[in-house]
Amino acid sequence: MILAAMGGAMAVLVATNQETRNQQLYKDQSFASAQGGIEVVLGLIANGVNPCDPLSSNLLGDSFLGNSISVTRINNKIYVVGSKGGASTALSVTDPVPPSMGTLLTVDTSNAHDASNGAPPKKLIGITFQLQPGCGGPVTITSMIVTWSPNYDELIQQIKFDGGNVYSETGSGGAPSGDTIDIVDTTIADASVHTIDFIRWNSDIQNRLYTIQFNFGDGSNKIFTIDTQ
Repeated sequence: MILAAMGGAMAVLVATNQETRNQQLYKDQSFASAQGGIEVVLGLIANGVNPCDPLSSNLLGDSFLGNSISVTRINNKIYVVGSKGGASTALSVTDPVPPSMGTLLTVDTSNAHDASNGAPPKKLIGITFQLQPGCGGPVTITSMIVTWSPNYDELIQQIKFDGGNVYSETGSGGAPSGDTIDIVDTTIADASVHTIDFIRWNSDIQNRLYTIQFNFGDGSNKIFTIDTQ
């Protein structure tokens, strides 16, 4: 019975040692995955990969196959987590080429059109914007430039985003075509679709070619056009 007990104890000890070795192996492999992931991501960025591409998917099929690697690119940093078994390792590095805010935002004008609560049409509606999938953000829109052609000296009197005013004329009459409009700083930090409820002028504004520019807190911009002619 003593020998049987010793045999059982030895089996438990061997199993425990094996589990410890496995845990250490998983820990080592998770670190190697995270470290290798950092190197691969930096290589992708150096080769001009789109900053909004989901970088994690670019790691599939490489030498780390079988391990889990996740990548987050946000606030001028790159975070990589490597996992294996029950172990994980998180590493970070400064982003060598932080994407500009203008790059991170996408604008949809496919439903943009003239509209009015009465006649004649004085509003442009149907514009939406959101962070591109895979982009961390956040981005902050600080001002806008709106031009239109033909231009008959109309003035922009109100701009509303997501139900709230970001610009209202206060006795100046409004903003002319091509003017830089200082709006309420608008920060987009989520993946939701956001809406320009409307841009409202002081008179009829139908059948025009519009160019709209978002200016961002980092000095970058996003320019898009809308043709309602």
